[in-house]
Amino acid sequence: MVYLGLIYIPSPFGVDRALGEAMLRVHHTLAWTLLVLVSIHVLAALYHHIVLRDDVLRRMLPWPVRLRGSNPE
Repeated sequence: MVYLGLIYIPSPFGVDRALGEAMLRVHHTLAWTLLVLVSIHVLAALYHHIVLRDDVLRRMLPWPVRLRGSNPE
C-alpha cells in the first residue's frame, strides 16, 4: 500500500483473498448499520419536533432558538 502516494507501507497480513472478502462484508455490514441508526435518530428527532411538538430537537441545536411569541425576558 502506498500512503498519500509517497510512503510504501507493507501489509501486516499479506495477501489473503478470503480475509479481504470477509473484511469487506464486515465493512459493508457496519456501514449499513450506521446508516440505519443515523436514519432512525433523525426520524425520531423529527417525530418529536413535528408530531409531539416538544423541545427535543430544539435542545439538540448548538445555538439558542427562541420560541415564537415568547418574551425574551
